[in-house]
This record gives sequence, structure tokens and C-alpha cells, in this order.
Amino acid sequence: MPLDEIKRSLCLDEIMFLFERKIDYKTAERFVERCFSLVIYCLLAVYDVMKKDCRTQSGIHNKQ
Repeated sequence: MPLDEIKRSLCLDEIMFLFERKIDYKTAERFVERCFSLVIYCLLAVYDVMKKDCRTQSGIHNKQ
């Protein structure tokens, strides 16, 4: 899926428009991409912690 389609599907056109009024397009684009990268990394970290927690709890239940 091209980047333009992803932006539209996530309603980023409005965000980009607001940023473009204050800063240039490339800076706005990099900012938005970094924000979404940060969100994805945070979600992956939470998922990893939850997965490890489930494994730990399963191990405790199996020992009893």
C-alpha cells in the first residue's frame, strides 16, 4: 500500500494540512512518520510485556 493511501486511511491529510501551515511539508511528513513509528514501537513493547507476563503466569499455574 503506497504511503499516500496509508495517510488517507488514517485521516492524516488534516494533520498534514495543519502542519504545512506552520512548517514545510518535508518537516511535517517526517514528524508524522516518527510519531507513528513511536506509537508502533510502544505497542510492540506492550505486546511483548503482556506475552511474557502470560507465559510467567502459565508457568506458575503449571507448577502448582
